[in-house]
Amino acid sequence: MKLACLNLILLLISVHCLNCSRSEDGQQQRVSALTVLEQPEENIGKRKEEATVEDDLDPEDMEVFYPTNEWQIIKPGQAIPAGLHVRLNLETGKNEAKFPDDGNGKNGLKYWKQGNRHGMVNTDSKSFTAKELKRALKLIKQEGLMDIDESHQEKVQKTFRPIKELMEDFEAMNVVMETDMEIINKLVSKFNSTNATLENKVAALYNLEYYVHQVDNAQHLTAIGGLQLVINALNATEPHIRENAAFVLGSALSSNPKVQIEAMEAGALQKLLMLLATDQPVAIKKKALFGFSSMLRHFPFAQQQFLKLGGLQVLGQLFQAKEMESLRIRVMTLLYDMVMEKVRKQNWHLHHVVFLYLAAILIAITIF
Repeated sequence: MKLACLNLILLLISVHCLNCSRSEDGQQQRVSALTVLEQPEENIGKRKEEATVEDDLDPEDMEVFYPTNEWQIIKPGQAIPAGLHVRLNLETGKNEAKFPDDGNGKNGLKYWKQGNRHGMVNTDSKSFTAKELKRALKLIKQEGLMDIDESHQEKVQKTFRPIKELMEDFEAMNVVMETDMEIINKLVSKFNSTNATLENKVAALYNLEYYVHQVDNAQHLTAIGGLQLVINALNATEPHIRENAAFVLGSALSSNPKVQIEAMEAGALQKLLMLLATDQPVAIKKKALFGFSSMLRHFPFAQQQFLKLGGLQVLGQLFQAKEMESLRIRVMTLLYDMVMEKVRKQNWHLHHVVFLYLAAILIAITIF
């Protein structure tokens, strides 16, 4: 019974508050509403005068402040010319301004006014009229900016050579400035040449790795078919070519999605896994792991293929292999980065993440 009475009281209070709020809104609407007065048609043609709107401006604000050498009170909202000496009078509490002066009580400022324009000008500084400036410009064109000492001119001529002579020397030496893409074209042609020796191919790959760090250069390498040549070189018989080819591939794949897709379609992931799984020198496996890491980072499809192709087992065998201690930290870093990447993006199945994480823990246990 008490609960029903309490609910009834609360209901009445809420209804009363709702009615009060509606009444207040109605009063505000009545106060703020516009009333439209209908005018008869006879009075419409009588008023043809234009209505003028005057701004409510304070006449003191529009008054111009004329500075002098004596302190004058600045009225509220009054604009003053730039360059004046302004102070706050502590006795009166008002701002005052006057012409600035030097220690002798003199100043070089002068107030000027021309129509609605007014300001300050420094009479002590040198000034030139438009005619004087035009005359000076004519003299500069005729006589030059300044007289050059003949001895100084002879010294400069002995120290430096004219640009024409330098251009002639460059032409005689056949020195031509080439772009990065032109150099990449030459290096790919040199590497793919049938007459190229082992040293020439290794040198071409070594120089090519320097240029493919840039995204545009790596994409140009893909466009001209050079990336496929590098991937095919991973199966070369010479160890130095396999090592440098993996190095070039890793540099080209780094943070370059277009090249990653092209390399994935060309079978680069399988060939890199083959280099890591088979018996290869440590130098080759280092470069292969570098290319492998560049392929997997920020590339979900390659990471899925990595699991399907048994990439974790290959990395586990790499840990257990002898003389591969220098690669363990790199493999742990790669696994950790992939796990954290999937956790941040949250676009992978949980069992994949747990699988990678457990694999990293097991590998760490095998180390220690």
